[in-house]
Amino acid sequence: MNFWIFIFWASVFALIYPYAVYPLLLACLVAVRGQREPDYPRRQPKVSLLIPAHNEEAVIGEKVATTLALDYPPEKLEVVVISDGSTDQTDRILSGFADPRLIIIRQEKNRGKNQALNRALGLASGELIVFTDANAIFAPDALEELVRPFADPRIGCAVGRLRYGNPKHSPIGRLEIAYWTLENLLKSGEGRLGALIGANGSIFAIRRRLWEPLDDSVHEDFIIPMKILLQGHRVVYRPSAVAREETATAAEQEFKRRARIVWKGWTAIGMVWPRLFRPFRPLLIFELFSRKICKRLLWLFMFLLLLAPLFLLDRPFYRVVFILQAVFAAAAGIGRAGRGARKKNPLFYYPYAIWGLSLANLAGFLDFIRGRKPAGAWEVQRPLDEA
Repeated sequence: MNFWIFIFWASVFALIYPYAVYPLLLACLVAVRGQREPDYPRRQPKVSLLIPAHNEEAVIGEKVATTLALDYPPEKLEVVVISDGSTDQTDRILSGFADPRLIIIRQEKNRGKNQALNRALGLASGELIVFTDANAIFAPDALEELVRPFADPRIGCAVGRLRYGNPKHSPIGRLEIAYWTLENLLKSGEGRLGALIGANGSIFAIRRRLWEPLDDSVHEDFIIPMKILLQGHRVVYRPSAVAREETATAAEQEFKRRARIVWKGWTAIGMVWPRLFRPFRPLLIFELFSRKICKRLLWLFMFLLLLAPLFLLDRPFYRVVFILQAVFAAAAGIGRAGRGARKKNPLFYYPYAIWGLSLANLAGFLDFIRGRKPAGAWEVQRPLDEA
């Protein structure tokens, strides 16, 4: 077979693998080895719910108010808010709450989300620790649903379901909703195997005794479940525990966030990958390769898919493929040129968003290879006023 034909079709397969092939393979594995979610008995242990916040004036009031109003015994709920170097009205808003269940920690310097969580864990007294973001609003019964799986002593972590809203109907918001629809499907399958390899920072819980301090260079919603799996405990998905967020409305918002996520993701993968072979853990290796590593290399497969037809232009099929890719790239360029428009044309904005996020994956990978930490501790990503 011609080398470039092989590269072309290998790239096609690599691009569709994490989104089509892996879900099918996972479904087959679940059919053979998966367990249906049992009807866990009602259990209400003491819970410490942690809310790290940096310049969250737009959402912190609603977040704290709705958290304190959750359908959970008041004497069993402790809420710890860590204002991490906030320079807006976050601290003033927090000072307006007088609930004894609320613990407010102020860090004068913006040290980052993980350092905020490390400090909060030093004060948390709950048997279970619940992690969430300031812009994630829990359903009234979300907390009770989230803690039920811990009736099973084998379970070390439970992950809730994130439901995105897109009130501004932005194109990037639609892409994000489609992405999270697939992610929740994969979480469900991996959870039925007891080996969910990633939570989401909006809603997940762990046993307090399994906590290990966080390094600044990793994302907490990946490394915490992975370390719990490596300790021999199960990590499960709890779709009845629901939190809602609004999507971002601009690819520019997502680029910096995605590049930072990818850098932290590669760093965390580097930490845990060797431990998957001592002892050998084939299921976790399969999941990590399929859902994390392949996705973080999509920029490479897109580049090879664009490059290969250049060496096959004497063949009509690949000539047509090259022309279609050139049209797609041109549409992305037009989308970028019109990114400041109030109303964006999806025919141009979707290609721009897809290419932009792929380049963000490349930027994060290059930062990891060069050992360069992205600037800043953390930034608030919220929907813009314009879409």
